[in-house]
Parts: sequence; C-alpha cells; structure tokens
Amino acid sequence: MFALAIAWMSATASADTGTQLQSTCKKPDIGYAYCLGYITGATQALSAWSAATPKDARTKTTSPNVPSLYCLPREVSNVQTMQVVVRYMDEHPERLNLSADTLVGYALEAAYPCPRQ
Repeated sequence: MFALAIAWMSATASADTGTQLQSTCKKPDIGYAYCLGYITGATQALSAWSAATPKDARTKTTSPNVPSLYCLPREVSNVQTMQVVVRYMDEHPERLNLSADTLVGYALEAAYPCPRQ
C-alpha cells in the first residue's frame, strides 16, 4: 500500500515548471506536503549552490533565467518560505513557464535580497 502511494505521488505531483508547482501547491493534503517538501529541498539546493559558487559567477549576466543570491534569515521557517514562493507564483503568472526550482530562486531573491556591499 505504501509503495502504491509513493508511486502515485511521484506520478501526480511532479513539478517541472512553475505552472505544475503552483497547481500542486493548491491541492489539499498531499499537494501541501509535496509543495512544502519541494520548496524546502529547492531552497537547500540553491543555498548549497550559492555557497559553492564564487560571488562573481553568481550574476545575472550568465542567463536571465538564473536568479542571483538571496539572503534567507535564519528565523524564517520552511512554511514561511513556502508561503513566500506560493505568493510569488500567484503574483507573477508570466514566470510560471520557468522551471520550478528557478522560480523558487526568483521568489526568494525578491523576498530576501542580500544587502548591497
């Protein structure tokens, strides 16, 4: 039964684009859980990428579809991060064609910009 549930979840809750992520995040129960997990994972992956990438290589000059850095405060919870991303998707429907992880990066960049140095 558990394996069937996992297989169903994998088949129905994929988030390749912002449109798919937004749709999944609007579903009750399993959609909420998937949304929280996806956005938390994407946030951690983007944080690891930014920590491992030299500062001068993290600019928008490489591609307009690559968000720059964000500075997530330590006190922000995973649920708050998810709410920020969901709100960003609702407010920027023109960006829903981007990959879901890129969209997460843009949402966090908009909500938590790093201070200028």
